Amino acid sequence: MSLPSPEALASLLGGDLKGVIRDRLPPRRGVIDSRRVQPGDVFFALAGRQADGHDHVGHAIAAGAALAVVQRQRIPSESSLPRIEVTAPLRSLQQLASWHRRKAIKTVLAITGSNGKTVVKDALTALLSARYRLASSPGSWNSQVGVPLAVLAAPEGTEIGIFEAGISAPGEMAALAEILQPDCGVLVNIGLAHIAAFGSREATAREKLRLFQTIPADGWVITPPEPLLASLPLRCRWLRTGEGPPHLVRCRAVAGGSLLTVAFAGGQTESLTVDTRSKVLIDDLLLAIAAATRLGVTPAEVVAALEGYGFGPTRMETWQTPDGVTFINDTASSDPMSVQAAIDTVASTAPPPGGKRIFVFGGMGELGDLAIQEHRIIGRVAAERGFTHLVLPPHPCRDHVASAWRSVNPEAPVIPVDLAHLRRAVRGLARSGDVLLLKGPRNQGLAEAALQIWESMAPRRLLVDLGAVHGNIARFRALCGPDVAILAVLKAWAYGTELALSLIHISEPT
Repeated sequence: MSLPSPEALASLLGGDLKGVIRDRLPPRRGVIDSRRVQPGDVFFALAGRQADGHDHVGHAIAAGAALAVVQRQRIPSESSLPRIEVTAPLRSLQQLASWHRRKAIKTVLAITGSNGKTVVKDALTALLSARYRLASSPGSWNSQVGVPLAVLAAPEGTEIGIFEAGISAPGEMAALAEILQPDCGVLVNIGLAHIAAFGSREATAREKLRLFQTIPADGWVITPPEPLLASLPLRCRWLRTGEGPPHLVRCRAVAGGSLLTVAFAGGQTESLTVDTRSKVLIDDLLLAIAAATRLGVTPAEVVAALEGYGFGPTRMETWQTPDGVTFINDTASSDPMSVQAAIDTVASTAPPPGGKRIFVFGGMGELGDLAIQEHRIIGRVAAERGFTHLVLPPHPCRDHVASAWRSVNPEAPVIPVDLAHLRRAVRGLARSGDVLLLKGPRNQGLAEAALQIWESMAPRRLLVDLGAVHGNIARFRALCGPDVAILAVLKAWAYGTELALSLIHISEPT
C-alpha cells in the first residue's frame, strides 16, 4: 500500500507536521511496533498497558520510518524527529484505516459475535480465496487496534475484505463500524462474554448490531435463529440459518470427525467430512457456508474448499497420546456457551470401558454478577454429562464449581491444583482409555499449560496438521489471487526424516 504525502497525511489526521522531514521513501504503511519498522513506514506511538510507543519513536525513525504519529506535547517541541502531532494516535490510526478501506477494498464482510469469529473468518477465507482477490484479519485481530491494522494490511485492489470486530465495552463498536463500513456481515452468536461490562445479553446484542447499521438495503446480515434479535431491526436483509438453504440435513460421527450433508438452493445436496465433532464449530461452519454462497460460491466449490477441514489449535483440538489418552485442547475461549458446548461434545462420545472423563477447568472471566451462577451451572453440567474427575486450577469461583459438582456426584473426585503443578497432577491421573478436556481462558496460562502437558505425554511425535495446511493454502490464495497456481515444496531430506525432495502440485493454473 502507499500512504499520502506527509503533508496530506497530517491534513487527513487533523494533526500538525513537525520536525525535519528528510528525503526518505514515501510513506508506505502504518505500524505500531518499532521493532518491525521498515523503511517508509509510519510509526503510530500508542500507549499500552505494558509499553508506551512514545518511548520508542527515536528507534522507529532510526530504523527508517518516514515519520511518527504522536500525541501532542509528548515529544519536545525542539526535537527534529519527523512527526505528526495529534490528539490521540489510536484515533488517528483508525482514521487512516477508514481512509484506506474506502480506497483499497471493494467489499467488506464484517464478522462479530461473542465467540467463534475467527472460526467463521478462517472458513470464509478458505471458501472465497479461490474466487476473489481477498484480504482477511490475521489471527484474531479484532480489537480497537487489531481492526485498523488488519484493514491497513489489505492491498489495493482487494475485492473482498473479511474482518472480525470484537468489543469488550459499550461504545467500542462505533469506531470499528466507521473503519470497516461493511457491505454485508455475519453475527455468530450472543453469549455472556464481557457481560460484566454490558449488563445483559440484550445490551450486548444491541452493541454488536451497531456494526451493521450502515449496511445498505441491498446488503445482508446472516445470524443464527436467535429470538433475542427479533426486536432489533436492521435496514438490510436479515438472513437466519436454518430458515432456508444452505442448511444441514444430517450430521454423522465418523472416525476423527463428522460427515455433514448440506442442502443448497435448488434441492442440491453435498456431503463433506470435517475434522471435529463439536456442534458449535459445525454451526459456525454453516454460517460461513451461508455467507459464501451469498457471494457466489457454488456447492461444488464448498466441498472442494472444506473437505477434511480442520479448525486450528486450541479449538476442540483432539490428540491421541502414545499411551492412549484422548487429549482435547479447547483453550481458545471461555464463554459459558463455549464451555457447555465443549462438555456436550465430549459427553456425546462414550469412552472405552473403564475410561475416565477428566475435566480441567480454568474458569470464566468478565461475568460480573453472573459469575457465581454461571460457574455453578458448569460444575453441575459437567457432573451430569458423565465426567468422572474435576481438576481446578486457581480461579475466584473455583469453590462454587466444586460445590455444584459435588451436589450432583458427591463421590466424584475434585482436585484443586495450581498451574505450576497441573502437569504433574494430570500425568498422575490420566491413563490409557481416558478422555481429558482442558477448557479455560487463554490469557490465564491454561493454553501454555495444555501444551506442556501434551509435550510431557508425547515428547517424540510427528504431527501433520491438515487444518494448518488448508489455512496456509487459503492465505496464499488470498495474497496471490485465484489465477496463480500453488506448489508445495518438501525440503530435501525433510529436516532429518531422510525423505527425498518432492514437489506436490496443489492446484491447476486457470
